Amino acid sequence: MEHRETIRSFINGAISEQKARKAEIEASFQERIKDLGANIAALERTLALFDASNGGGEQGKKFSVAPEAIRANAKTHREALRFIGEHTGGTIHYTEARDLLIASGLTKGQTSNVASQVYRLLSKSPEWEKVSEGRFRLVKSRV
Repeated sequence: MEHRETIRSFINGAISEQKARKAEIEASFQERIKDLGANIAALERTLALFDASNGGGEQGKKFSVAPEAIRANAKTHREALRFIGEHTGGTIHYTEARDLLIASGLTKGQTSNVASQVYRLLSKSPEWEKVSEGRFRLVKSRV
């Protein structure tokens, strides 16, 4: 009987060691996955800034609203457009809104596709009214 308990104790010890090793490996991989996620986010942000700077060959655009502020205060395109409107005196051209959405990292894709999406959002939203070709004004009374 004592021999059986010795074997049982040995197996339980081995199980404990394996569980501890598994936990260490999982923690290591979680940290590595977190690091990879941060690297991916930084690269996506770099790409957005590169795209927003007209190909990266120029100094870069000066925006009326900081793209970082948009990213920090908006989760959706609609929220971002409202935030942009509130911080640009209420009016915006859809191409500037497109550039800001791309620079903020809230959207990806071809510039022309993003432009048509932004134009559609602005033109169909009751929060915005068209004031001239491509330019929209935030209508605060409808917000």
